[in-house]
Amino acid sequence: MPNAPENSSSRTRNIAILATILIACGAFILGLSLRTGSAATNSIGAAVGDSQAWPTVPPTFTPFAKAQNEPPPPTATPLPPPDWSELGYLTSVRFNVSTIVTEQRQQLLGIDRLIIMVVGDVLMGIDLTQIKEEDVLIEGRKISLTLPAASISSIELRLDKSQIYDSTSAWIWSDYTGLEKNAFERAQRQLYEQSAADPNMLQTTELLAKLQLSEFLQKVGFKTVDISFKKGDSRWDD
Repeated sequence: MPNAPENSSSRTRNIAILATILIACGAFILGLSLRTGSAATNSIGAAVGDSQAWPTVPPTFTPFAKAQNEPPPPTATPLPPPDWSELGYLTSVRFNVSTIVTEQRQQLLGIDRLIIMVVGDVLMGIDLTQIKEEDVLIEGRKISLTLPAASISSIELRLDKSQIYDSTSAWIWSDYTGLEKNAFERAQRQLYEQSAADPNMLQTTELLAKLQLSEFLQKVGFKTVDISFKKGDSRWDD
């Protein structure tokens, strides 16, 4: 069999050629798959990255303007001031005070003398009728007041508690009626003057008047009340 070696060599060549072709095809398919996978991966990554990034504002973007029909903020309407003339005199404190009075009268035979301790109730307060327009400032529900200084509204003598300390008569038929009347009139004047000059009585009166008036003004609608007082000089002739 002289052709056997040639047939064997031919088959070997054919197998080598077929293997080469298969390897080339496999390499081509593998390379194509790798390129396709890489492109898909890049596309997915780009899509993910784009989804996480903030959108770019277009050059024609204009911020939203406020609505033209938006209502204006509410404005507080000032409350009207009370009618001070109707409130009259605000009596806030009653003080019980006393004074010593000496009254005498010359007689033909000597001097009639009467020494008496007079007790009285002094009523002090604020005259609200003296409040002027420039003394009041109202801003919404806040009111600022400058009130007149505390003053004495009246003095009530307590004759039942008054006592005669000493009395001297020029003669046995001396009449003390006139002396007692003069003594009580003098006592009323003295009580007025000493009470009007007592800083503790004035300060107490103004403090209580401030509390009473603040409570009243808050009840009529004011939220903030600021009260101060003028300096006064009360005299018996006022």
